[in-house]
Amino acid sequence: MATMHREGERVVEFEGLADRQLRPDELLGVAAVKHTPRQHLDAVHYDTADLRLLRQGITLRRRSGDSEAGWHLTIPAEDGSRREFGLPLAAGVPGNVPARLAALVRAHTRGRELRGVARLRTVRSRTLLVDRRGRTLAEVVEDQVSARVLEPGPGVAAPVTSWARTRVELAHGGAGLLVAVEQVLRGQGLRPAEDGPELARALGGDGADGDGADGDRVAGRRRGRGGATGVGGATRAGGATAAALAAYLRQNAERLVTLDVAVRLDEPDAVHQMRICQRRMRSALVANRRLLRRHRTDRLSEELRWLGTLLGRARDAEVTGARLTAQAAQLPLSAQSEELPAQLERWFAQHYRQAHHEVLVALDSPRYYRLLDSLERFADRPWLRKHAEAGRSVARRTLRRECRRTGRRLRAAFALPPGDQRDEAVHRARKAAKQARYAAECLYPALGAGGRRVAGDLKAIQQPLGSYQDAVVTQQAILLVAAEARRLRQDTFGYGVLYGAQRDHSEEDLAAARRAWNRVERR
Repeated sequence: MATMHREGERVVEFEGLADRQLRPDELLGVAAVKHTPRQHLDAVHYDTADLRLLRQGITLRRRSGDSEAGWHLTIPAEDGSRREFGLPLAAGVPGNVPARLAALVRAHTRGRELRGVARLRTVRSRTLLVDRRGRTLAEVVEDQVSARVLEPGPGVAAPVTSWARTRVELAHGGAGLLVAVEQVLRGQGLRPAEDGPELARALGGDGADGDGADGDRVAGRRRGRGGATGVGGATRAGGATAAALAAYLRQNAERLVTLDVAVRLDEPDAVHQMRICQRRMRSALVANRRLLRRHRTDRLSEELRWLGTLLGRARDAEVTGARLTAQAAQLPLSAQSEELPAQLERWFAQHYRQAHHEVLVALDSPRYYRLLDSLERFADRPWLRKHAEAGRSVARRTLRRECRRTGRRLRAAFALPPGDQRDEAVHRARKAAKQARYAAECLYPALGAGGRRVAGDLKAIQQPLGSYQDAVVTQQAILLVAAEARRLRQDTFGYGVLYGAQRDHSEEDLAAARRAWNRVERR
């Protein structure tokens, strides 16, 4: 259902239409200009009443009239590309967005109804620029658009807006052809088109001319508070630490919402990346708790913990299954049955599916929506204690406190012999190192280069401790899988070999963490 699309230097757009058709003799390499039959397109754009999708650059529409007829959802991706999802027209009747597409924007709509907000009718003319071999070098698309606002409000006439655009997109041609076409069109008086989605223009939100376009009403709705996932607004609380904390929460909250789609589609590493966002935000709140209104931020921290617990179950099943399946495949034949790798893969796949389903249920819950709303409100106006000092010196003290706490826990863990007590102590030390690392990341703007160095040191300690914890979790999982195998009267010798291998790996990881910590202490 999903495709990735990136627009870069292969597309240019202009306002208006050309006075005449392009000629082959004015475009190097073009042997002929071919015209295709006109198309009459009809598209209804869907959004919430307060235009949450539009504000995030998301387009959801039902379109008919050409070969791409169907339901189309376009969402901006982290790397600047656009993620496009499509379903056939039959997937949903007009006025009723298909559930599969509605689910992908739920982190933005948060339970609000999706409804038709504008209808765009387009008369499209397409011109193909072809070479001597008949290859299409570029395509020139001329659109004449008439847009009508749907449900403008009681007693308000439906605004109608019209405009024309020319779009040039390269196919097999080079950048030189695009420049040549652009020069010809500019010579005819066309000016580059302004950025922005068609829906914004249809609603009058970009200052486009049109008969009766109620631009003030639409612009007011778009500027209103309670927006979707922009987590926006400049920090008004003051202080370098407060500003850094708000920016860090904003960045990670926005990324969490971006990852929401990938988690719903069960894409590789999506659960892991969302869990990292959750941990970063919670660590930042806990590390800076002395500055914050605890009655509000403690609740936010607990809600982040709730989400992290669900993500952690899925992530543990994913990581442990991959780890054990790979290790089982490397065992000598004398230490495993032929079915062992497949048995492990099936067992962990089943547990991952169950855990992932629980994540999806959570992502569709009002509790999750309230969490996203709270993150936005905090980033917009941090919940600082009255008269709380939030300058650079506070950032330095916060990081020193987190590092001292990490050091105490590391020394306690290193002093213990192998066993459950040490495993638990290493787990506590790992969590402290991770929290300190994310606190350093959060406070970069207030700490400068020193914060980056400390974060790098903590990462070098935390990563082998994380591998140690993976080994502990894997051992616990092996006991569960082996018990199931015994119940089914299957050979369990290979499970014993895998169990012993985890301890060997954990000792290596602990030694690496100790070396990293010793390097820090020598400075």
